[in-house]
Amino acid sequence: MGVELPHFSGFPLNDSAAGCEVIRSYYRDYLPVAKAVGRSFLFATDSWRASPDWADRLGYDRALLKQNNATSVALCAEVAAELVWRATSPASSVPGAMLGSTMPP
Repeated sequence: MGVELPHFSGFPLNDSAAGCEVIRSYYRDYLPVAKAVGRSFLFATDSWRASPDWADRLGYDRALLKQNNATSVALCAEVAAELVWRATSPASSVPGAMLGSTMPP
């Protein structure tokens, strides 16, 4: 996708509309693969490094980190709802689950 992830941290993508679209595109690209092979899909937030230690390295204060984590979970749920649970017909749906990993700010 050609996206730079400082310190291999995906959570800064949540800060902009363009970054959120990168996340949506990522899920939209991989979900058909799961469907094609008859597998479920795990929607995981991009918050694997959204902790106070990593936030300090990236210049995030605790309030921004908390908002970023909330955005990450909401975006993941939005895309999961769009692509799985609200499918217009059973034939177009894929079983899915959502995993969110957030740290206390």
